[in-house]
Amino acid sequence: MSQAKLLLFIVAAIVLSIIFLESTSFVILKYFTNNGIFREYKPRFEFDPIFGRQMQKNYISNGKIITDEFGRAITPTYYKNPDIKLVITGGSSVFQSSSRNIEKSIPSQLEKRIYQVYNLKAEVINLALPGYTSYQELMRLHDFFLTNKADIVISVSGYNDVTSRFEVAKITDAQIFKGKNEKRYDLIFDTRYFNKLKVIKELEEEKFVFYNFGFLLRSHSFFFELIDRIIRKLNSITKTSTEEEIQEYHNTIKMSLTKDILKISEEEAKRKSKISFSHYFMMEALAKINNSDYYLFLQPSALNWSFFNESKVYKDYHDYEKELYPIYKFNLNTIYDEIIGFNRNLIKNLFDFRDIMNNTKDELYVDHIHYTDQGTNILAEEILKILHDNLSSIQN
Repeated sequence: MSQAKLLLFIVAAIVLSIIFLESTSFVILKYFTNNGIFREYKPRFEFDPIFGRQMQKNYISNGKIITDEFGRAITPTYYKNPDIKLVITGGSSVFQSSSRNIEKSIPSQLEKRIYQVYNLKAEVINLALPGYTSYQELMRLHDFFLTNKADIVISVSGYNDVTSRFEVAKITDAQIFKGKNEKRYDLIFDTRYFNKLKVIKELEEEKFVFYNFGFLLRSHSFFFELIDRIIRKLNSITKTSTEEEIQEYHNTIKMSLTKDILKISEEEAKRKSKISFSHYFMMEALAKINNSDYYLFLQPSALNWSFFNESKVYKDYHDYEKELYPIYKFNLNTIYDEIIGFNRNLIKNLFDFRDIMNNTKDELYVDHIHYTDQGTNILAEEILKILHDNLSSIQN
């Protein structure tokens, strides 16, 4: 066989092999999978240069859309012409309930109870997002008021500011802290943010940046799409951790989160509190210039719950977690006290909610700061008590 014929044979064999692989992969993807022939991945959060991150717009969880076209958590009730419009900011405990059910979240409960008690059609716009600190709440509220109006602004906040990074590992999760970051980003509670900043920096420096090659292959080849699904499926198979691995994990955390590392100094407490208070004060100013009333509720935590030591959450803790509990409580109370000290009536409606759960020993918390549905209901009811005069005046 001549070299020309051999080369032609090799090329034909390669082409036929590619056609076979692509055709077979297409048939498998189309008729034997539930996701069609191509999947476009959408992460739960998307990068934002101002907020650090935002929730994906029209995000679907467990088959239900849980955010709207703005990435805001949806509440179950919708009125075309509401009697009153409220905006609420905060972190994960406001974004949704502990069962990840937006219908049982604080905003949803407020909507429901305002209609039941005051016969007012209320729209509660949920600007909260998991991990959000006062800085992110402020910027989200500023963004909202650029194109919207509201009668009342509510912040249920404080805990994420207490546990955010300020030069040292003042956090409750050892896996989040990965070293010293620039101060300007300390209130963006997401390490993935820094990875994206690094990419932008490399682009600005005209470095060669190579990403998403897998997406390029998958979008042009059924075979690579199929291979990608197989690999992801294999990687998603749950591996049962051994007792030794679990113990090693907790030993790592125990070494990372020592009392000396976690305990906050008086100087740090004043600095953190001043920063947090300035954000809340600016939120009140934003509300005021937009003809809205502002209410700040320093959110309750299991750390100050009288019955925490008797709760299932506490009993399930490891010994080292129980040893660190007083430090967490000290830090939170120190920061909250400083914020209240800074106030001097500058924020008209500032309410300390640390102790509002102390009337019952029912299971109100699933961890330090996330509430059970009963805990969420108590918090919503306490907020409504504060809003009573305001809501009554609108009712009349």
